[in-house]
Amino acid sequence: MKNKNHVFLFLAILFASAGFLAAGNSYPVTVEGVTLQTPAPFSPSSSIGLDAYSCLYPAGANPGGEEFEITFVFFSTQMQSETGFNTREMHDYARSTFLGLGRPAKESKTRMFAGREVKGDVDATSIPRPAHCQSYLLSLADGRKLALAFKASAAMDKALAETIIAAAAASFAEKK
Repeated sequence: MKNKNHVFLFLAILFASAGFLAAGNSYPVTVEGVTLQTPAPFSPSSSIGLDAYSCLYPAGANPGGEEFEITFVFFSTQMQSETGFNTREMHDYARSTFLGLGRPAKESKTRMFAGREVKGDVDATSIPRPAHCQSYLLSLADGRKLALAFKASAAMDKALAETIIAAAAASFAEKK
């Protein structure tokens, strides 16, 4: 009986998610002067570290219970200068600290963000539970860098996860 309930819950979430996509809804996610749109509502951002923020789906999810997470890690010009990190080191710092990814990515993917082609990392992790991740390091107009990561639980529908990531990348913008 318990397995039937889990299957029913999974199907209910899947169909509800598909409803968001079919309706053509768009929900803004804004953090530290950058905005993106997603086809499903996310939680407001919460701080997860110095200049780092997380938004969860579904919107009411508690950390650890989310199906999908968008992580924003900002590197100020001062931080870049003081650490001496190059762009790869900044990206790797964000991947290991906030995504639990300590090994080099086995795959890469290029996406367009604000009209610029950005090559990112594609990974799988088991920390704290199995998930698929994509992460990108973006240069912002004010000189900051942004490590932007998308993490979908392994149980989440891959098409829905891809739709969320593609919508977020296509709509990415900086406030002027």
